Amino acid sequence: MVIREANLADAPAIAMHVDAWRTTYSNLMPAKFLADLSDEEQETKWVKIFSNIAQDNFTYVAEDEIRQIVGFVNGGEERTGDRIYQGKLYAIYIMEKYQRQGLGYRLISTLATRLLY
Repeated sequence: MVIREANLADAPAIAMHVDAWRTTYSNLMPAKFLADLSDEEQETKWVKIFSNIAQDNFTYVAEDEIRQIVGFVNGGEERTGDRIYQGKLYAIYIMEKYQRQGLGYRLISTLATRLLY
């Protein structure tokens, strides 16, 4: 697996987290809510994020051996004004097939290292 910083061209693949939501939260969220999630809406959201990227918002993707994005992590500045913590993990999603293989640890470690600087 390769971990790299994400960019605007990755927006469609990052929208894959809709599938990750459906598999990960199938027993936790209402089925209708999960069914109504839209790849297109998520892609639009990510295009907007990458088009207006702030210096304090970071996204990294994990690519498999054929360069398909199979997971991502997003984080940045802590948003609630906490005086102790300066950074925050906003989201992490990994396709079900790639879960429980240490990829989450690698993604979070990459983000945490970036948040230190």
